[in-house]
Amino acid sequence: MRPDETTLRDWLCGWVAQELGRGATTIPTDVPLRELGLGSVHGVRLTCDAEEAFGLDIDPMVAWEHPTIDALARVLSA
Repeated sequence: MRPDETTLRDWLCGWVAQELGRGATTIPTDVPLRELGLGSVHGVRLTCDAEEAFGLDIDPMVAWEHPTIDALARVLSA
C-alpha cells in the first residue's frame, strides 16, 4: 500500500531539511527543489531514499518532472 500524500510530504520535508541543514518546518513545499538549492544528484538520492523508505519503484526523473515537495507528494501517493 502506498503512503498517503501527507506522510510523503512530511518525509520529503524532513529529507530536504536534512540535506540543507535546516528545520523541516522551514522548508516551503511549493518552491521548486532547485530554488531551495538542490541539484540533480540530490534528486537521484531523494528518489533512492524514498524507494527504500516506502518500498516504491520511482523513476529518478520524477523529482524534476514534479519539482516541488507538494507535487512530488501528490504523484508518489497516486
